Amino acid sequence: MEVGLILIISEVLKLITKLLYDKSTIESVWQHCQGLIAHLAVWAEDHCTTGILAAIGLGRQSPMSLKFRLICRAVATFLKLQMPQEGVFRTHPLQAHSDVDELQSSGGGETCTLNQLRALTTNSAYATLLHPIGQAVQFLEDPGHCLADVHVLLGNLVAELHRDPVLHHLCDTAASPNFSGKSSLNQQPNNIPTPASTQLTSSFVTSMHPGRHSTLAEYSSYLVAGLC
Repeated sequence: MEVGLILIISEVLKLITKLLYDKSTIESVWQHCQGLIAHLAVWAEDHCTTGILAAIGLGRQSPMSLKFRLICRAVATFLKLQMPQEGVFRTHPLQAHSDVDELQSSGGGETCTLNQLRALTTNSAYATLLHPIGQAVQFLEDPGHCLADVHVLLGNLVAELHRDPVLHHLCDTAASPNFSGKSSLNQQPNNIPTPASTQLTSSFVTSMHPGRHSTLAEYSSYLVAGLC
């Protein structure tokens, strides 16, 4: 299930960056991105946060693996950093970088903040993942990365944490010269989507919803709309 979710997350991210490149309505893309962040935040939780038991700190443990939770938390936090204020995306490295620590420290119930990601280094449950956590924090702290670099981040995380043959194209994306970091949405990424990733994800989503969505683009549009 986690491999399938990573594939879908990747395709939704591609759709979001493509919509921004195509100069789609910013308000609509903003809502799609917020919806994706909300889902990632839920998947990143170590314990269930809803219900009576969760209210007293006894929520059941997440069924997701530790590595998958880390991927979701890092990607959600990065997306927040690239949304410095309402309706504004960082589509170029020269744009102002959101101070997520400051903006969210007063929010009380905020999830997936940079401070929370850093705090995982002192969480004994994540003791075996200190290196990928450190790498993710370093990537997120670099103001030279903008929204287009989310594909590099996801590819790096997958290469480090979730090596599966089905996901190898994501690792290739991270290693590609077109996604070496310091990207910009002023130039259209050359490998969004790649034929390999499109075929793999299309096969996955077809198995989930046979006959309902004839193309990956249609399914991705359906999924993003559902996130909001």
